[in-house]
Amino acid sequence: MKPVWKRKFVHTAESKHALPIASNLVARRFNPAVPNLAYASDITYIRTGAGLLYLAVVLGLFSRSVVGWAIAPSMPAALVYDALRMAIQARRPAVGLVAHSDRGS
Repeated sequence: MKPVWKRKFVHTAESKHALPIASNLVARRFNPAVPNLAYASDITYIRTGAGLLYLAVVLGLFSRSVVGWAIAPSMPAALVYDALRMAIQARRPAVGLVAHSDRGS
């Protein structure tokens, strides 16, 4: 016997909203010349025995390493903010940092 996993679609982004949308300052230039010039972020979910957990991750585009993260049992707007705050507190980037994310939550 072997288990059969049924993939369930989990709606995690709300693209149809009236909130302002920031300009795309990265414009597909994903290879900055120096560290802490540009970060990218996204949210994913992790299925656990206790239910879904939402994980927000901030990557430094120069090193491609995780520079901040946050996890929560729901997906509040503050989730990405908390991950970005962790990255800024740890890395102390100069003024002018560009933080890029999708247009989801």
